Amino acid sequence: MFIPSPLCCSGSIDAGTPTGRVEVIGDMECYVREPDAGVVVTGAVVVCTDVFGFKVPNVRLIADVFAANGFVAVVPDYLQRAAVRAELLDAECIVHDREATIWQRFQAAMLILWCMPSLLLLMFMRPQLATAKRVNTLANQVRTRWGVTHVGLQGYCYGGGVGILLSQQQDCHLDAFSVAHPGGLFRIPADFLKIVKPIHVVLAETDLQIGPKQRNEMIDALEQVDSLLEGGLLSKVEWFDGVRHGFAVRGNEQVAHVKQQREAALTSSIRFLNAAFSKKSSL
Repeated sequence: MFIPSPLCCSGSIDAGTPTGRVEVIGDMECYVREPDAGVVVTGAVVVCTDVFGFKVPNVRLIADVFAANGFVAVVPDYLQRAAVRAELLDAECIVHDREATIWQRFQAAMLILWCMPSLLLLMFMRPQLATAKRVNTLANQVRTRWGVTHVGLQGYCYGGGVGILLSQQQDCHLDAFSVAHPGGLFRIPADFLKIVKPIHVVLAETDLQIGPKQRNEMIDALEQVDSLLEGGLLSKVEWFDGVRHGFAVRGNEQVAHVKQQREAALTSSIRFLNAAFSKKSSL
């Protein structure tokens, strides 16, 4: 069962306008953004969302960036009606706004209570293991549909935990993984000792689940796998200072440092997946 923390439900909504389309692939609605004409296609990426699902513009705009860099980007609606309402982000911002009036804070608190049923639905109806199976099936469908050689996964929070589960399966239909501030009931270092596919992990300075101790244990575990696995394991763990859990997908664009760290994390993820696809060892 996935148990979201307060940081899983914090952040902001991006102001941009996604340019892709929504279509059904298999049994799921998906946001799809293909590279523009003239852009060389390097592979595909399944972008696994956080608890707010695939309708929030943030994750769709990330897919657009992947497409601009040569990826067929697909964002599945695997949470469906269990996705947490995006209004919760606005409420969380108001609660922490020192200039907010008592009435505004009261309204925000009521909005948070209104969103609680979707949090409970997510916890009990969308276990990450079941979602991982659906994402694995989707990856195979994407590979067949677009005829690409490589399919990667970009995951955020809940979706990052899904990525960790799939990266432990040698026979899964995904070739490489990049997960940002992953969340879930995975264990460190135990679950990272099981990873067998290339993996990139983006971590925030402030994270209730993964602190400096867990980060070091994660790095040690992946290095151990690299020494034992035939052919080694391509992996990279990055830590971004001055930001908190959720920054890579919900970080406030209006805060210069957060925006810079968020863009740097996405650039690094794209670079890693490309390196994994081409089996390069230098990142």
